Amino acid sequence: MKALKVLAFILGGIAAIALTAAALIALTFDVNRVKSEVIQIVKDKRQRTLKLEGDVAFSFWPDIGIKLEKAALSEHNNDKEFAALDSAHVSVALLPLLQKQIVVDRVKLIGVKAAIVRYKDGTFNFDDLLTKDKEESPVLRFDITGAQLAGAKLSYHDEQSGQTVSLSNLDLNTGHLGKAAQGKFELVTKLAGDKPEMAAEVKLSGQYRYDLEQKNFGLSNLDAKLNGAVAGTGDLDLALAVAALQLHPATGTIELEKLELAARGKTGEGGFDIKVSVPRLAASAEKVSGEVLDAVIKYAGTRHNMTARLNFSGVDGSASQLKIAKLALAVDAKLDETTVKGTLDSSLVANLKTQVMELPKLSGEFDVAHPRMPMKSVKLPLNGNMRADIDKKSAAGEVNARFDESKIHAKWNITQFAPLALNLNLDIDQLNVDKYLPPKSTGATGTAAATAAARPADQPLDFSILKGLSLSGAVKIGTFQVSNIKASNVRLDLKAANGQLDISPLSANLYQGS
Repeated sequence: MKALKVLAFILGGIAAIALTAAALIALTFDVNRVKSEVIQIVKDKRQRTLKLEGDVAFSFWPDIGIKLEKAALSEHNNDKEFAALDSAHVSVALLPLLQKQIVVDRVKLIGVKAAIVRYKDGTFNFDDLLTKDKEESPVLRFDITGAQLAGAKLSYHDEQSGQTVSLSNLDLNTGHLGKAAQGKFELVTKLAGDKPEMAAEVKLSGQYRYDLEQKNFGLSNLDAKLNGAVAGTGDLDLALAVAALQLHPATGTIELEKLELAARGKTGEGGFDIKVSVPRLAASAEKVSGEVLDAVIKYAGTRHNMTARLNFSGVDGSASQLKIAKLALAVDAKLDETTVKGTLDSSLVANLKTQVMELPKLSGEFDVAHPRMPMKSVKLPLNGNMRADIDKKSAAGEVNARFDESKIHAKWNITQFAPLALNLNLDIDQLNVDKYLPPKSTGATGTAAATAAARPADQPLDFSILKGLSLSGAVKIGTFQVSNIKASNVRLDLKAANGQLDISPLSANLYQGS
């Protein structure tokens, strides 16, 4: 019993001392002096204007801290507002206060607004805030055990691309923050923007680790979800999981472990489902290496269905020149009554600086089937090459193929992706159209009868593919047969624009004439 009494007296004494110390701090600590000092520090060291409206209030409950209402920070050397907040509660460590120092312990910010700009020269309007002070402030020191943002709104504008993105209703909770820290985080926000158009809800959670002085940044157990509409895709449901991601900007290295991406949504008249898996990827200025990348894409529409599987293996090269030993594509598609199944293989070389991608040696085979073809199905082996310049939005290539008895050589050049501007030249040594048309109806002759048998009377020809297409080129056929009419040296010059297709001139040799 005596021991318990002694313990009670000790605890009571400690409590009394703590209350007395708190009272002394409240009576003697001049928070408004610190307010003016902080404003001056920001002005001297950052050349920005900090506005703190009203008095700074000191609180004891639920923790020792400082409350302020309405604060704003200007742009660098400019009176234009960069960021502002409605209110803030900053908890501070007790012992440093006795030495008249503020060591920030926990931060809660409500109604934060910030406008981030990327200038045409690639710099940002916050770059000066990231520079290291030559000496630490004797009054203010940050070592935050946790931070909370509620109802924040952030905007981003890129003067190079003209893109604008905004985050609203942003709620963020973090663990330890400082010059070097690690902890957990959770983020919820609404995303809106243009180029491309987007409106979605975003949720992020995971763990972080960083060191500002060493410029090392890492994420682990990242879980990201997005729901909404992006770039013309509606009802988008996207989920991303990453086991580990390490960024080292100083050395230009990236390390990725176990990425899983799943996305589904609606576009046009159908819906899609995409799954991507990357077990490991490491990249630096000198070396890029990784394991297999696997992607499965499914599309289901009112008239078209497709399943495609894309596989990358043997990733090698450098950050400027990426090489993939094998790219494999498998396709199973149905376009109305036509089915297409097949595979396509190639190596891949990509220059990431110039954004040029090459498939130097394409090869594959496709099975094409239609119920009204007499032979029902036909094989289409092919080989060729392709080159695309993403920055210039252009591509070119050629392919050699065989369709039944016909040898085909196609060469194309795309000068614009959207709307599509295409130059196409097609050479076919021989083509017997009669072989692929269904049997003629009794009493029906000529091309019109064959066409009517191949297409129901109430089904008009669909030329919707011509909308938005700019096409030029030519089709050459060595020997040609249709409805038992034989011709040779057939040439058709093609031109499509404004939804209209012109075939002119059309020439051929026909029974010792032309």
